[in-house]
Amino acid sequence: MTHTDYQSYIDLLRCAVFGSSLEARPPWREIYPLSQRHNTPGALWHVAREREIAPKGRAMLEKDYLAAVALRLEQEAAREELFAALTERGIRHLPLKGQTMRALYPSPDLRQSTDVDFFYDRGREREVEELLLSLGYTKVGTSAHDVEYLRGRVLVEAHHYLTSSAPRAAAYFGDVWHRLVTEDGILHAFSDEDYYVYMMHHTHKHFALSGGVGVRAVLDIAVYLTQKPTLDRKQVEEALASLGILDFTLAMERLARGWFLGGEMNEDLHLLGDYVMDSGAFGTPEMRAALLATEHGGSAGKKQFFLRRMFPPLRVMQGTYRCLVRCPLLLPVMWVVRLFSALSPSRRAHMRRDMEYIREMPAEEVERFRRVRAVAGLNDL
Repeated sequence: MTHTDYQSYIDLLRCAVFGSSLEARPPWREIYPLSQRHNTPGALWHVAREREIAPKGRAMLEKDYLAAVALRLEQEAAREELFAALTERGIRHLPLKGQTMRALYPSPDLRQSTDVDFFYDRGREREVEELLLSLGYTKVGTSAHDVEYLRGRVLVEAHHYLTSSAPRAAAYFGDVWHRLVTEDGILHAFSDEDYYVYMMHHTHKHFALSGGVGVRAVLDIAVYLTQKPTLDRKQVEEALASLGILDFTLAMERLARGWFLGGEMNEDLHLLGDYVMDSGAFGTPEMRAALLATEHGGSAGKKQFFLRRMFPPLRVMQGTYRCLVRCPLLLPVMWVVRLFSALSPSRRAHMRRDMEYIREMPAEEVERFRRVRAVAGLNDL
């Protein structure tokens, strides 16, 4: 996909969120699939409701919008109930990600969220689990950083770690409570600067390791920069540099300004924008494999990808196996542990899929992904 294929969609989002005018009638048939893939029904309806559209198309757009509103209201009610229960039990907590970002948009319906995320005091995992189960949630997934719970359509991610245990992230976010803002000592919030640093750290993780980020991530940057004009840029950039993501953030800011705030676009930014649009809302396994495989370039990169999948470097393993932060010498042991976990049918299927995709990548695609890495300023987490 190239920028000429999605420019009308970007124009529509800019109109919906920032109030710019649309010079031409939107090509709804082209825009609708992009909106579906990037989960922006509110922005689409915000523009469509004021324009003449065929009744069948209007009904479809309105149905999508109302479904999104219904989910938002369920999430907000669940969020209020959950945070009240955490406060009642004296469990320190920090709301995260989309639910907080949504408040900065002109209308909450312009920003979809897929779940309710919060960070809480380590050591109180059992209490939090008992609380969520008592509220009718079912545990549906676990990772090294969080546990997922589901009740109806509301997904909750309870984070007992704020980030991975990769050294730079652990150094900056490891003891974050003393930097947070609070009135009662229980409900906490980031400072404006730390919220942006965390947001970009999270965006970098998905971009570099999960197969990409969608248009909402770029739109969030544009909204945050306009809503928080007094950010201490020196503080922010020093923090981003310490995390190894300053170049990445500056590249994404240039794209956000080019798409939504009247900034200039060039060939590099179009390339970066194409990657974002191809990613969909949450990235794809194929793009993740391609980006990681081209970290080293050429055919050597494909071999390195296989070795990296089988034997990830210490900094990557530390993100999953926290014992390696305390004792890096255990790396060979944890490689064996990881290999045994990779014997599961689903893991084997994923690895075969990735390797087949990498083997079949034409030379021009390898070069494209190498350029994406360079333009995005990708560094290691």
